[in-house]
Amino acid sequence: MSTQQPRPTAKAVAKRRAAGRRQRRERMRQIGAIFFVAIFVLGTATTALIVQQASNQSTAAGVGTTPAAGSTVVEATVVAGTPTQGNAVQQIIDKADEAAAKNDWKTAAGFYKSAVALSPSNPTLLFKYGKALGYTENYADAVDNLQKALDLNPSATFAGEAKQFIETYKPKITPGAQTPAKGATGSGTITATMPISK
Repeated sequence: MSTQQPRPTAKAVAKRRAAGRRQRRERMRQIGAIFFVAIFVLGTATTALIVQQASNQSTAAGVGTTPAAGSTVVEATVVAGTPTQGNAVQQIIDKADEAAAKNDWKTAAGFYKSAVALSPSNPTLLFKYGKALGYTENYADAVDNLQKALDLNPSATFAGEAKQFIETYKPKITPGAQTPAKGATGSGTITATMPISK
C-alpha cells in the first residue's frame, strides 16, 4: 500500500485554476473601486479646500462687512470679489499649465474649461484651451476657442500660432461634429415648446 495521495484529475486542476482567476478578478474589482472612491474623496476635499480658501480671502478682504460712508454696495462687492475670483482662476490655470507641460492634454483641457467658465473673455486662456482641445482631437471646439481668442485680441503674441492651429484643425473637422448651439442639449433629445395633448 502506498501512502501517496492520488493525483488530481485535469478537471479538478482546471476548476481550481478557474476559482483562483475569479478570486483575483474580484480582488482587482475591489481595489479598483477603492481607488476610484479615494480619487473622488481627494477631489472633493481639494474642491472644499479651494472654496474655503476663497471664502477666507473674501472675509479678509471685507466682504460681508458694512461699507464705509460714501461707498456703495456695488463698489464693495466688486473690489472685494475681484482678487478672490482672479486668484481662483489663476490657481486653475497653473494646474492646467502643469498638465500641459507634462503633455497631459485631456487634464489640461479640463482645467482650462473650468477657468474659461470663470473668465470667458481672457484671450490667452481661450488660446490655451483651444490648443489643449486640439491635442485631444476635439477639433471643432478647438477651432471655436482659438477663433474667439483671435477675435478678442487679434494682435496677441499667440495670434500666429492660433491661426496655424486653426488652419490645421479646420480640415479635420468632420461634418456633424460641430458643437451644439448655445442652449441645445446635444444629447439628441427634443424639447417640446408647447404642451403635448392626448
